[in-house]
Amino acid sequence: TELPADLLARLSALHAPVFLDEHCAEDWTALREAGFRVLVPIGGRDVTRGVFALTHATNRPYTDREVEFVTSLGTLAFTSLENAELVEARVEKERLEEEMRLARTLQERLLPTAPPTSDKLDIATLALPSRHVAGDYFDLIPLDDGTLLVAIADVSGKGMPASLLMANLQACLQVLRGSGLDLAAATARINRVVHGNTGAASFITFFWGIYDPVTGRFDYVNAGHNPPMLLRADGTLDLLEDGGLILGVLADFAYDE
Repeated sequence: TELPADLLARLSALHAPVFLDEHCAEDWTALREAGFRVLVPIGGRDVTRGVFALTHATNRPYTDREVEFVTSLGTLAFTSLENAELVEARVEKERLEEEMRLARTLQERLLPTAPPTSDKLDIATLALPSRHVAGDYFDLIPLDDGTLLVAIADVSGKGMPASLLMANLQACLQVLRGSGLDLAAATARINRVVHGNTGAASFITFFWGIYDPVTGRFDYVNAGHNPPMLLRADGTLDLLEDGGLILGVLADFAYDE
């Protein structure tokens, strides 16, 4: 039977046994009429977690020693349950940590293990995730025609959801790398995939480009990412910010290359 909220509040405030006899100072009429003879709170650290409401088959009063035994029994039961919950929580925490370590290992395999070599470029990379898994992504992919594809992205949010979306983006790049599409059209296709696989609160800032070591030409599309910087030989600095909207916001968006 569901107890009234006010009665539950009074029971939760108990810190000592209460005998429900005619000498009881508080009004426990409803419980007394239901046949209960004594209330024994159980818990720990001065916090009541439950109450034994006891009846008696012979209708005789409980003795102080009997109530003391019930109190000890309740405390022992409560401690056992609390310890079991702690063990269960620790096991679950260790299981989740192991899953996160495995997810981190799998995610690391999606990132370049070493930068490609080039006669025209000095290339170095560094990624330090703030958690086991994250939504940061970069890639360096040598293409069959001798050019180099460079990509960097940041998925909104943290943890497992961001890492899954990051893996989705990486898969798109691997599929499109040999499609022959120009960067603008390929970005639009990636955007449609991301939009179809995410909710309104998820998005990706994304930058990618193709460097031709023979001509020195670099074509790129910036989809809302912090603009990379191009430092020219004469000391001028260009921000590579042209392209369009972040990925995943609008299903149909035309990007500029």
